[in-house]
Amino acid sequence: MGDYDDTETLLVKAYKMSEIPERLHWAGSRFMSGVVLLTKPGTSIITRELPSIPAAGDPLREAKQTSGWDPEASQMRGIFMARGPAFNVEEKVGPVELVDIYQVILNILGIEPAHPHNGTWANVEGMMASGWESRPNSDKFNEATRFCITAVPLILLMFRFLF
Repeated sequence: MGDYDDTETLLVKAYKMSEIPERLHWAGSRFMSGVVLLTKPGTSIITRELPSIPAAGDPLREAKQTSGWDPEASQMRGIFMARGPAFNVEEKVGPVELVDIYQVILNILGIEPAHPHNGTWANVEGMMASGWESRPNSDKFNEATRFCITAVPLILLMFRFLF
């Protein structure tokens, strides 16, 4: 079993929907099954028992329902670097989660979230430049964004058919 040869280490933790830890942000998801299995980093669950999933030895087998591991595991950490007028220069902040970055992107683009999310503004506000929140109305930016969103795909389509 590799790094987990001892019998004290659980490789898999099973959670009922009602028991999923809040920090995972999965409890209210309509896409979650009744039971969630969370494995230790470096492990996967493969079964030959479900007829809808090809056997593990099948070279054409595709992984189904796989994801990362516990977000608190050090192997799941990434590096977030940002540059531009919205960010403080040489600012270092503590760990942030992907759900926190979502609101940074929306803030920079001047977009209101379409639905509630699990991000925590306190985790990212330290990286934002002072005055960025009180910037003037971004109508020009929104016009430019709409133009780019429309023009760039059209230009790409033209190049695809012309060349």
